[in-house]
This record gives sequence, structure tokens and C-alpha cells, in this order.
Amino acid sequence: MDHGFSAKGGAGVNLSAAASDDFSPALLDAAACREWIFDQLRGAAPCCPVCGVAFDEKRVERLRSGRGVACEKCGTKNSPRTGTLLEGSSLTDQQFVFILVLIGFEFPPAEIAEKAGCGRTTVYDWIKRLAESV
Repeated sequence: MDHGFSAKGGAGVNLSAAASDDFSPALLDAAACREWIFDQLRGAAPCCPVCGVAFDEKRVERLRSGRGVACEKCGTKNSPRTGTLLEGSSLTDQQFVFILVLIGFEFPPAEIAEKAGCGRTTVYDWIKRLAESV
């Protein structure tokens, strides 16, 4: 069945292959990745990982936007990553989502590392950490 779509771009470029070759964390929207990660790791009622007090709406919005907040009860400084799997990670939000997607599609770790711009050890560590967190 012809849908009128061609995988060939200008000058005979195979768009599918080009997209696959060029796919990288830079193509992902930073804000969308940050918000998705926040929702997945912090849940519907984010709270201080030290004392457990729920953050008020203002603090939640600051965290969601990537900024830090101090807990109103214990004073602990929290970033969006505090108390999550990403605490201490140097990966960008885009790299993390990118790595998750490629792990989900069962790409080889070496290829994930190359495309994500990180070391193989980082990818292997995340595969292990994700398996342990389930």
C-alpha cells in the first residue's frame, strides 16, 4: 500500500538512517525531560526526603522548573534530584531520558554510551540501578 510517504529525503538521503545516526540527547526538549523525570521520580505528592513533610505548591513548582528549595520544616536544601535515583548523577535530564529509551529498545550498551556522550560504565551502572529499583 502506498501512503505517499518516502523514506528518502533530498538528494536521495535515507531519512530513517539519518534520523537514527543523528538521534542524540540534544534532540530532546530539556524542559519536557526535566518535568517527566520529576513526575516519575517525585510522584504526585513530592516531599522532603529527610523529614517527609510535603512540599507546598510553590516549592513543588520551583523543583519542577529545575530550581532548588529549602524544606520549611527541617531546612534541608533540595534539588529536583535530591532523594531520587539521579541524586549525584552528572547526566543531563536529556541524557538520562535518552539512555532510558535506548535501554528500553535494547540497544547495546556501547552504542548507547556513544550516542549519549557518556562512558560505557555509566550505561552499565544505569542498567544495574534500574534493574535494582524495580
